[in-house]
Amino acid sequence: MTMRRSLLPCLLFAFAVAPTACSSSRAADDSSLLDTTVTPNVLRDLGFTALAPAPTANANLVSLGRDLFYEARLAPKTAESRGCFSCHGTKTYGVNPTIVRRRNVPTVFNLNGQKAFYWDGRAATLEVQATMAMTNPDEMGHPNVASADAALAAIAPDYKARFKDAFGDEAVSLDRAATSIAAYEKQLVTPAPIDDALTTGNTILTAKQEDGASTFAALCSTCHNGPSLRGDGLRKGRSYQAVPDLGRFDVTGNDADKFLFAVPGLRNVEKTAPYFHDGSAATLKDAITYMAENQAQALLSPEDVENIAEFLKTLTGSVPEIAAAKP
Repeated sequence: MTMRRSLLPCLLFAFAVAPTACSSSRAADDSSLLDTTVTPNVLRDLGFTALAPAPTANANLVSLGRDLFYEARLAPKTAESRGCFSCHGTKTYGVNPTIVRRRNVPTVFNLNGQKAFYWDGRAATLEVQATMAMTNPDEMGHPNVASADAALAAIAPDYKARFKDAFGDEAVSLDRAATSIAAYEKQLVTPAPIDDALTTGNTILTAKQEDGASTFAALCSTCHNGPSLRGDGLRKGRSYQAVPDLGRFDVTGNDADKFLFAVPGLRNVEKTAPYFHDGSAATLKDAITYMAENQAQALLSPEDVENIAEFLKTLTGSVPEIAAAKP
């Protein structure tokens, strides 16, 4: 293994990685994978924390939000989008791998506790994000609030009773629609093997996963931390598109915000390819290799890349029952 280890923390909108010294000391035989010393305490000492359950919520509000999430009539008939689910497939872990526009589609899973939404962080809450999505011509297809309001008014006869159950009266509004959709999305929580390892110890990490966990904790936790391994702030990156994406600058016009992008969570990252804000990495191993070379200045062996990928797979949970089927 050859590397030039950087003292810079993991940056940008994916994850930077560097090899761990212990990886080269592992026995080559497969039997070593059955023997590991990783315990809940060790994982906690490395800085990992378990994912909290979905918050308690008004069942009528969540049910309404679920149906609106799948409501194709919320989008104009001429729009490419046919509703929230068009871009955020719940059977595909909250993304749609077939859609890569100027910016890659982020997941809608495991968003509780997130403090900024969109790659440029322009929405401070999930409710604001839902409102912005419904009034953005590049997302739901509506050019303005009036257009979105008209779409809601058109479906209001089918939903008035549902709004009354959720809010206490039959008024149908954009704010209420966004509130209910956000309430539904907050239920899309996916506990994974790492959570069981952290809380009960019944799930045991393999030696490969242990190496990957140690490397990740040492070099990536500055940006990727907390239960979802997501950073709260925005980090400097670069855009390699033909027309550069200036990130946060597009929102603020502040030169200091050029190439600032939100740090995404890494829950279910195995399932949410392609990667980066521009979708330029097709596979998880491609993303690991790229970030190692370009952010951590590290050249990883195939074994190192494999170990990190194996650890990240412990973050993959099951699609929650509430999202498993279209209503």
